[in-house]
Amino acid sequence: MRRTQLAEEYCSIARAGAQLVDAWTLMILRELFLSNRSFEGIRQQTGMAPASLAARLGGLEEAGILERRSPKDKPRKAQYLLTEKGLELWPAIIAIKQWGDKWFGPWADDQPPVVLEHKGRDHPLVVQVTCACCGEPVSANESLAQVSPVFAERRNEQQKAAKAARREETGK
Repeated sequence: MRRTQLAEEYCSIARAGAQLVDAWTLMILRELFLSNRSFEGIRQQTGMAPASLAARLGGLEEAGILERRSPKDKPRKAQYLLTEKGLELWPAIIAIKQWGDKWFGPWADDQPPVVLEHKGRDHPLVVQVTCACCGEPVSANESLAQVSPVFAERRNEQQKAAKAARREETGK
């Protein structure tokens, strides 16, 4: 399957992945969450080639994750702002950050590159997944996935198609 087909898949993760594309997109989101909103500022902090950055910003804008705002008198001074859809990526970005903090150090001074503080609380912010119904923290081991009937059927069809393609390739 091609990456371009992911956006059409009957799967939340595939469709979200198709929007976020790659690590460069995550770097752009990092910069936007760090309040770096200009093209040149994002380019300088990510080291991306201008054409590549422009393409990814355009894709994020088309997906409704960010919006480009330009002053009428200075159209080349555009600012990129996260939309509501983009802001809702914050927990996912922070979960990736925390995972990276844990598994990809060691960091200078035993401190990760960015430390979050719980605004107005005077303590570090550590984000965790909690159940909205009972308020308890939840890990992967405490979660049970219930696949919808439609998704289950599509998964079965995909498995059958993959087996048929394998048989055709091997001649068996």
